[in-house]
Amino acid sequence: MNKMLCGVMVIAAIMLFGCAKPTPEEVAKDYVKKQFAADYGVKLNTSTLTYKIVKEDENSATVTVSGNIYYEEDIKLVKDGNKWMLKSEAAQTKAVAAEPEHEPEAKTETAVGH
Repeated sequence: MNKMLCGVMVIAAIMLFGCAKPTPEEVAKDYVKKQFAADYGVKLNTSTLTYKIVKEDENSATVTVSGNIYYEEDIKLVKDGNKWMLKSEAAQTKAVAAEPEHEPEAKTETAVGH
């Protein structure tokens, strides 16, 4: 009986704490991390940022994010002629230059007898 009671209490605790809705600060932290996570190869430490709710009511909140971010990234560059550019931009430029141009089709007109 004690094992069953303990099991029910554990399940209740998991449901209580597992269903907790994120706070405005937690949502803001997640947003900031996702903003930089999309950039491949970026190393970002957001642990020094502070998140402060400056306005909150039942249906909205404003969170101020402040602090310094340590940022490190390796940026790949290539030289195209005399111009340095991002490697990805160079690839796009060459792809655009390699695309064949489409000429408009010639219109054929037929004379209609009167």
